[in-house]
Amino acid sequence: MMDLSDGLWTDLPRLLKASQKTATVECGDVPVSGELRAFANSFRVPVERYSIFGGEDFELLLTIKGDAFELIKKEFAFQF
Repeated sequence: MMDLSDGLWTDLPRLLKASQKTATVECGDVPVSGELRAFANSFRVPVERYSIFGGEDFELLLTIKGDAFELIKKEFAFQF
């Protein structure tokens, strides 16, 4: 697990290298706040420019075994 202070684009490869895993990112599944969406829209910039490439997200990124996802999602009430 690590924070995304440098942004998903920079930090995901670091986590994958350390955990010796691979990943597929579905851009539409990356959480985006209403505020960020409004900011991007005000400049007519695709929100992915900020959600994927931006930093200082104050979010955590982690790897888990695939079969643990539903349990963790339920336990921590994540909203995906």
